[in-house]
Amino acid sequence: MTIFWLTSALPVAITSLLPIVVFPLMDILSTGEVCALYLQESNVVFFGGVVLALGVEKSNLHRRIALRVILTVGTNPRWYTPKSVYIYSLFNLLFSWYLG
Repeated sequence: MTIFWLTSALPVAITSLLPIVVFPLMDILSTGEVCALYLQESNVVFFGGVVLALGVEKSNLHRRIALRVILTVGTNPRWYTPKSVYIYSLFNLLFSWYLG
């Protein structure tokens, strides 16, 4: 499978899922054991973050947030950093409450 990663003979998404099929065929691990390794908590959190980011990008929420920040902060360079840090801290707080 390393050859598939290095040469990109198959798309990376397919190559990453090959162990689910290959390991049981070669009696290395059962399908349940391989799938349990794929569904560790950190992998699920990472996948959820990627899905959330794709949704934000598809809905153009990131542009709306950026425009709202510019309207709130203004274009004065002196106040841009302190105010933007405050606004992004609020976003972080709200997301941590919502997702936590």
